[in-house]
Amino acid sequence: MKTLFKIIITFFMVSSVFAAEFTFEAYGVNNMQNSVVTKSEEYTYFSFINEGVIITNIDRVGESHCAGGLNISKGKMHSDILCENISGKYYFYTKYTNSNMDPASNIFKFEIADGTGPFVELVGQKCTAAYLPIESNKYLFKGKCNIPDANFQRMKNFKD
Repeated sequence: MKTLFKIIITFFMVSSVFAAEFTFEAYGVNNMQNSVVTKSEEYTYFSFINEGVIITNIDRVGESHCAGGLNISKGKMHSDILCENISGKYYFYTKYTNSNMDPASNIFKFEIADGTGPFVELVGQKCTAAYLPIESNKYLFKGKCNIPDANFQRMKNFKD
């Protein structure tokens, strides 16, 4: 039993040594459109778009465009949103599909659905984000993806 415990601890320590963290931040403007709310306010549906700028921890900056739908049904929020994040001639797409969330929660799960250039290293990664709406339809966003260190190094050292 002690040996099994030591193997598990060693595995987690080695796994964390070979992991890196890709992060990006976005700042911009929200636009909630076409909302429909029932008289009882039990159901709220609306389409969602936003425009922003992004900053990454691999010295890439650019812009972000998102579109999708959100609904709050019987006190639970559901979202299906796709964002295109562009840095020069390269891009990565983030896909947010969350169900049964507390509408007051600002923590979302997402995955990298597609990418080119240095961002191809992110495709298929599962990530977490914190989202903070600000008055006047503005927002702050921070996403992070734990990825293998080798992928992160290839991203950082990517040459056109």
